[in-house]
Amino acid sequence: MVFHGTTIVDLWLNQFDREDLGDAKRLLYAIRNVTADEFHDSMTDLVRARVEADPGPVGLFVESERRNWKGRPHRLFSEKRRKHWRAFGSGPPVIEPARTVDPEVGSEGIIAQIVSGVSRQARTRATIHPRPKTIRKRKIRRFILVTDFIGSGDRAYRYLDSAWRVRSVRSWWSARRSKGMSFEVIAYSATEAGRVKIEAHPTRPVVNFIEGCPTIEQVFDSPDVRLRIKNLCIRYGSFNPNFDPLGYGGTGALITFAHGMPNNAPAIFHKRNKLKAKPWAPLYPERVTSERRTGIVALTEDWEASQLELHRIAKEKVPLSPSFLSAPSVIRDAVRVLLSLDRAPRTETAISSRTSLSVKRVKGALARSRKYGWIDDHSRITDKGRKELARLGASVQREIEFQSASIYIPRSLRAPRAV
Repeated sequence: MVFHGTTIVDLWLNQFDREDLGDAKRLLYAIRNVTADEFHDSMTDLVRARVEADPGPVGLFVESERRNWKGRPHRLFSEKRRKHWRAFGSGPPVIEPARTVDPEVGSEGIIAQIVSGVSRQARTRATIHPRPKTIRKRKIRRFILVTDFIGSGDRAYRYLDSAWRVRSVRSWWSARRSKGMSFEVIAYSATEAGRVKIEAHPTRPVVNFIEGCPTIEQVFDSPDVRLRIKNLCIRYGSFNPNFDPLGYGGTGALITFAHGMPNNAPAIFHKRNKLKAKPWAPLYPERVTSERRTGIVALTEDWEASQLELHRIAKEKVPLSPSFLSAPSVIRDAVRVLLSLDRAPRTETAISSRTSLSVKRVKGALARSRKYGWIDDHSRITDKGRKELARLGASVQREIEFQSASIYIPRSLRAPRAV
């Protein structure tokens, strides 16, 4: 395969040893690049849909880093005690930089614009960062936290914690089945681990997102390739003792947005090593992607075009048979989902991260595949589904699964009895 790169990409790749260059390219090709228009339009549609999902008033909150005191986030609302503790005062600022020195506005600025646009179109339904008095007056029963990305889930979890520390909020939540407050979290993309962590928060929020985040663990099917890619990131990115070489929380996220790359991505993409012994220049310095995205997107498109030209069929790519290319888009989605089901986990988040399909399209493809008999109720490929993939030119091997984590080993043997 001929490698078509840009000068910046070539310079970044030239830092790798010759024997590691192939894996470095694989890692680079696996990055999901989300354009500004794609992000804005998809997030606007999702926020609007969740606001309109229920006729009652909604409180929209823009996720930001909450300041801490002794390891606990500051309360979202002030409290005062009369007969009982009661929330009062103003709501949290829409944009509140975590640092007082050299403050920076991150993705919360873009999210705030999206949320403001939705709020202006639904003034009777949505209120941005309502204060306690407004929550009581308007009888707001849904708390929706909006963010761009859920990686480890720590930041969104802390924000929910800051609300949970307010006694009035816990009181509103306790009556959620009748007239109390329920919680939701909205994001463009999320990892499986991040989603699980947030859903385990005491507020029991419902997590809605557009597509699962590709990670090293999810993207590369072969265990050997996954191990090599992880070792690559560790060997070249272990220059900062305060930062995991696989990204914050060891996530290994492979996604970029027009407004930046999350810190959950491997360090070799966005961290710099200034030591003369082994210097390292990142591809996205300080996680800024605006100056690099055009070249990276062009590189990825060139690679995909060359793959199509060579008619290579990989599990990450859709088969190129005439039957597939002439099929409706819903059938093509179902086939792409089938190709991703050869290994666990088979959750909607994991499938979305492997296929780059939205969670909504994944749900439709799974339902359609069950209807056709291509998968069973546990999202495992059936014999009928394997025949369909074989007809399209892509065979998927069966995955052997153990029902128990412990394997039975007999401690003694006895001679067979005579018949």
